[in-house]
Amino acid sequence: SYRVEYEPAARAKTQDASGRRLRIAGRAFLVVRFTATTTDGGPSRISGGGASHVREAVRTGAFEGVVTWAIGLDAKRPFRVRTSGSQLVVSVG
Repeated sequence: SYRVEYEPAARAKTQDASGRRLRIAGRAFLVVRFTATTTDGGPSRISGGGASHVREAVRTGAFEGVVTWAIGLDAKRPFRVRTSGSQLVVSVG
C-alpha cells in the first residue's frame, strides 16, 4: 500500500530511523510512503531534470518494510495519484 501527502519541510527532510537531516531542493514537500515493501538499492536522489515543478526526489527511508521518498517542489500544488500495473504515478500541477 502507499500514502501520498504534503508534509512540513522539517519532517519531510528527516531520514527515517536515523533522524538525520537531509538537504532536499524545493519549497514544498510531497512525501510518498510505501508500506510492506523493500527497495533494490537503486538511486537515492533524482534530479527534477527540467520538470515544470519538481526540483528533486530523495529517498528518505528504507527501514522495516517502509520505503519513503520526499519530492521537493517549487510550491505546494494540486496532485493526482494513479496506479499503472505495478507502478505508482504521481502527477503534480
